[in-house]
Amino acid sequence: MTDPAVTKIWKQILEAFEDKLQYSFLEQARAVVDIKIEGDELTLLVTTDEAERFFNGEVNRQRLIILSRPFFPLEKVVAKRVDAEPLR
Repeated sequence: MTDPAVTKIWKQILEAFEDKLQYSFLEQARAVVDIKIEGDELTLLVTTDEAERFFNGEVNRQRLIILSRPFFPLEKVVAKRVDAEPLR
């Protein structure tokens, strides 16, 4: 997460999920090692197959899009599995 603006958006999204007590989302967010925003698309690079399935699930993609609206106008969310150590 080298772009400070992208990092700020991701932190705001995580705070929104924490405020809504969405602990399953926050648990899977631990597997995120990088995020990218291109246009209205959010790409999450994750370290586990479980996190990839979770974030690519229709319900969870929609939750991300809806809860991120106050911070960023997302239209698409994609998770991709990478070999890396999770951020802590």
